Amino acid sequence: MKKLHFIIIGISISLSLSSCDSNFEEVNEDPNRLAEISPATILNPILYGLADHNADRSWSVNFDLMQVTLPFPSVSGGLHRYDVSLGVGNSSYYWYYRWANNISELQEAADNVKNRLFKEGEKPYRAGKILWIVRQYIKYTLLAAIHGYA
Repeated sequence: MKKLHFIIIGISISLSLSSCDSNFEEVNEDPNRLAEISPATILNPILYGLADHNADRSWSVNFDLMQVTLPFPSVSGGLHRYDVSLGVGNSSYYWYYRWANNISELQEAADNVKNRLFKEGEKPYRAGKILWIVRQYIKYTLLAAIHGYA
């Protein structure tokens, strides 16, 4: 038993000493992660996210208000349109502020790459999203004021 114990200790010490290598940092590099970020890798999720969120908001809010998705004939007799709650724009605020941060990261990455195309292409996205956020804030604030939701 004592001999088996010494053999196990000897094997574990020899394995631990031989496992360290001089080029450990080179071997330990993760091949799946990017070493440097490209502006194009930030631009694609922004474009997809904007299109996806805007389509979802159109389906959830605008189509009902414009009677595009009105269920006819009504079998439930309940509300089918004009059911707009106070928190209808909360997801839009969240997502557009998130994309505004991504656009800031896009600008930083474009500055590092020194690519004029990405620098100039970032400006319309930033301006458009800030305009959309302000427009939504004013629209829902006026809606709340008209209906007396303070």
